[in-house]
Amino acid sequence: MSSVGVAWLRAEYQGREAELVTLSEGADLVGVSRSTVSMWAARHQDFPKLALVTGSPRKRTKYVVREELVAFAQAQQRRGVDRSAKRPARPGAEIAADQVQRCEAVLAELIRREEKQRAALGRTLAARARTEERLTAARTRLKAEIAAARAAEESQA
Repeated sequence: MSSVGVAWLRAEYQGREAELVTLSEGADLVGVSRSTVSMWAARHQDFPKLALVTGSPRKRTKYVVREELVAFAQAQQRRGVDRSAKRPARPGAEIAADQVQRCEAVLAELIRREEKQRAALGRTLAARARTEERLTAARTRLKAEIAAARAAEESQA
């Protein structure tokens, strides 16, 4: 990550970027809208503290610790259940259908990320193969140059 436009707010996560998610990725991860996560961040003092901020001042990307965001979202779901309210219980099929829908959305996002990583890995492997070929050719040329220099020394001696 380039140091231009990067502000570490929790230095203990520097070098541990894999544990961080953007607020947008976090919304997808916990199955809520991006505006819900923004509302949580604005209204709740116990919302996970930002670990990293990147980008220009006009368009910042904010990162939080994945585990903390998931725990916060789970706590929000528990808080949202009003056990004293007199409302009809949701049918089990409706709840299961919602869970299926959330899981399918998360799975689709994970598959998209996997495909993106697979493409990046393919490009990396191709670049590696090209570099290994260049290295082999360079070593061959170097050996030939050393042999020619030795032969020239021996012929002068």
